Amino acid sequence: MAPIVNGLKEKYGEKVNFVHLDIDDPENRELIRKLGVGWPPVFYLLDGQGNILDRRYLYKEASELEAVFEKYLQP
Repeated sequence: MAPIVNGLKEKYGEKVNFVHLDIDDPENRELIRKLGVGWPPVFYLLDGQGNILDRRYLYKEASELEAVFEKYLQP
């Protein structure tokens, strides 16, 4: 997923704050528990207040994630 996410960061980096949570990092345990993150990969799109706007599981194509971004980035 890294190449897809990196491409999305390049395209949307000024509009979307990308955060990667390593499930093996002990410092992330509380947030991971709160979000219910684990395996398989989970993608969350949060608003500025931390509300979950969208959630996607498993590996996704860039086009699917771009469609979600575009939906919520509309003025």
